[in-house]
Amino acid sequence: MYGILTIAFRLIFFGAAFAQMFAVMDGVDHFTGWSMWFWLPLSTIVMMIPGLNTAVGIYGAISVWQWPWYIAVPLMLPGTLILIPMLAGDLLDKHRRNRNIRAKARVESES
Repeated sequence: MYGILTIAFRLIFFGAAFAQMFAVMDGVDHFTGWSMWFWLPLSTIVMMIPGLNTAVGIYGAISVWQWPWYIAVPLMLPGTLILIPMLAGDLLDKHRRNRNIRAKARVESES
């Protein structure tokens, strides 16, 4: 069973992943100016290349969405801003479960 914070951070993580995907697609579309039939497969390939994915996503967020760089860059970082709290929530939840298991074992051994 997951804690509420872990679930919340995972939802935020997946939301950020979708925002990254659309930033890359908009960046490729804006940069090439091609028809969707050409830039959609190209953006799919770009999304698989980590460094290029970040650069094109930042370009898309700044050029197409007109976001300032200090918002576009953290969006396109590889999830570290959201991954760290998500992992912390997992560790806290695991610690809580282990503590409950040890407490139950102690009560059972005393009986």
